[in-house]
Amino acid sequence: MNDMSERPREFTGKHLFLILVAFFGVIISVNVTMATLANRSWTGLVVQNSYVESQKFNDHFDAARARAALGWRSEMSYANGSFAYRLTNGEGQGVRLMDIVVEFRRPVQESKDRQATLQAEGGGSFVADLPLEDGQWIVDISAVTHGLSEPWRDMKRVFVRNGSLQ
Repeated sequence: MNDMSERPREFTGKHLFLILVAFFGVIISVNVTMATLANRSWTGLVVQNSYVESQKFNDHFDAARARAALGWRSEMSYANGSFAYRLTNGEGQGVRLMDIVVEFRRPVQESKDRQATLQAEGGGSFVADLPLEDGQWIVDISAVTHGLSEPWRDMKRVFVRNGSLQ
């Protein structure tokens, strides 16, 4: 028998050093990777000036309350690259809108945002061709209409899966 095979291996300072370097190397590299991905995917800018926007909060809230009091109902659909929007009044008749713009925004990645102008189809229905990837989107519709001092705004969070709204 060999004397070397019976002796247990020594744990030296060199071993401890290599373990610590490997441990902290993994932690630092993961942190740098996550910080880089976060920095590239979202700018962090929500509004240009948060103080000014905070002063307008009550105005935005009052406008939303006035829109809700109208009793208008909206429906939206998306399939095969075509977005459709319909807005009806309390009696179920189509509401006439002008200059309708729909914006699809990703909740955390501005680089994928899409915007289109909706074309009227009659009876309060509007359409636009707009290719969208699957995933979560914020749909923000703004339009001019008679009888409202503020533009019509409709905002919803939707999921696109297999090319259609879920």
